[in-house]
Parts: sequence; structure tokens; C-alpha cells
Amino acid sequence: MKSNNELRKEYLKKRNELTIEEVLSLSKIIEDKLYSVIHEYDTDNILCYYPLKKEVNLLGLYNILLDEGYNLYFPVVFRDGMRFYKANNMDEFSIGTFDVYEPDDRRFEFRSMEAFVITPGLVFDKDNNRVGYGMAYYDRFLRHNTQVTPVGVCFKFQVVDKVNATPLDVPVKRVITD
Repeated sequence: MKSNNELRKEYLKKRNELTIEEVLSLSKIIEDKLYSVIHEYDTDNILCYYPLKKEVNLLGLYNILLDEGYNLYFPVVFRDGMRFYKANNMDEFSIGTFDVYEPDDRRFEFRSMEAFVITPGLVFDKDNNRVGYGMAYYDRFLRHNTQVTPVGVCFKFQVVDKVNATPLDVPVKRVITD
């Protein structure tokens, strides 16, 4: 079995080989599936991510959810972890840590409550374990916020049979792909 670092390198390379057109086309399929899944849950709070490079792009879905009255929160990375802040529109973001867009408004921080967490990853396995960029921000957040429901999103080719999960890794409830 490949190490998680080997998986990271391999699947980051594969994802980066996608054209922008492929990313947007496959992302639209995932957006449609995710929209249905979100409506299965009884929460108005959705923790999102802003796509980095060729990650699954859900920006269109976020605009729809905002129009429907959902509370969308986006991550900001700090030395001690990751916190989520409410965004009222998709126009007020600036480049922050790791060149990821972060919400400009930091008045309304997500506090421990039920929420649906759209969780990105480089690789997921068939047991819903996740390999991210290796900094464990999502794992630490999910360990301290057990009332949230994490759902992974990735392109279909990013799902493998098995990753090297540790007791500190937090699996997602399910993975949505194209």
C-alpha cells in the first residue's frame, strides 16, 4: 500500500492534469448531487471551502444556497487550527493562508452546533477515510465538533480502495463524486 505522502503527490498531479473545462464540467455534476444530499439534512448551517486551484469547484452551488437562505461558513486558518466564518455573499473574499480565499468579514464565527461540512480531499477511500494536504486542519476541527456531518467531495478518480488512516483521522459520512 502506498504511503499517504505518495498518494498526495500522485493524486495532486492527476488532478492538476485536468483542464479547467473538465474541472468545471465534473464539478457541476458533483454540485447537482451535493445539492440533493444537503436537502436530506435538517440544518441551515453549511461549512464550505473555497476551491484551491483544481479542487472541485462548488461556487455556483454556494450562490444557490445563499439565495435559499442557508448560512454558509468558510475556513480561515490560524496557528492553532481552523475556524469558520459566515459569508453573506461570494464577492467578499481575499487571499489568505496557503493562497486560499478567506471571507473578509470575520464578525460571525461558527460556534459548536449542527452543520453540514463540505470536506475537500486529495484522496478518499471506500471506508470514507480522507487524505488532505497533510496539515490535519479538518481532522482537528472535526474531532472537536462532533455534532457536524462531514461529507467529502472529490472527482471519481480520487477514490481508492484504502488509505493509511490513523486513529487521529476523522472519516467523512459519505463521499460525493462525479
